Amino acid sequence: MARMQLLRIGDRVRHKTFGEGDVIDLEPRPESDVEGQLIWPVVVRFEDAAERALRSDVLQRLEPPETRLESLADTIVEYEARGRRAVQAVAAFARTLISTFDTYLDPQGGHVAGVPAKGPWDPKKEWGDAMFSQSDAEHPTLEPVRFALAVKVRHTRSDTVWWIRSKLSAEVAGETIRGRIEDRFDFLHDPADPESLPRLCELLYQDLCAFYADAIRRHDGDGVPAPIGFDLMRG
Repeated sequence: MARMQLLRIGDRVRHKTFGEGDVIDLEPRPESDVEGQLIWPVVVRFEDAAERALRSDVLQRLEPPETRLESLADTIVEYEARGRRAVQAVAAFARTLISTFDTYLDPQGGHVAGVPAKGPWDPKKEWGDAMFSQSDAEHPTLEPVRFALAVKVRHTRSDTVWWIRSKLSAEVAGETIRGRIEDRFDFLHDPADPESLPRLCELLYQDLCAFYADAIRRHDGDGVPAPIGFDLMRG
């Protein structure tokens, strides 16, 4: 393949022997070396004031220093890249949690679905990436990603089916995933710890149970109706 380095007059370059200099002239035509590859003869004035005609393939062009605006743009690009990777990491964690919690509740599965944490959340719909709060963001951020688990519960004395939405938020923290359940409990998931997901599943389960049990206790104690604290949908 041709090895033509497109140097321009004024470019700052470095030679391994002569050091740094500036391109002051270009030959009008490229030449071929013994391997048939293209080179471009250039004249460089080095810092010792000497001018030398050299092949372009023995020179390294030095990038001009970034302007403040270019530096800002680079920082934004890096932030977006990190934000996108964080969303992908949380999404992978969430999908694993959904399937694990499903079989945790019932080995036969089929009782937990991933849904958005805000707005409509039909559990019978296949939400895909739309279950995540930043799935369609043009400018991904490093803020926690929100999603929810919809848990199907069948009434033990009738054919009534209820779906309960439990909302979570999660973010990448080093090699772990840090998050909150319904703004009540913090959790830290370590993928390297095989007991990490089962502990989180137990926390999710206890949170669901505790809210209903606490509502019953408060009602029995003082007769004051207690809010359930979860979104409910009859299914």
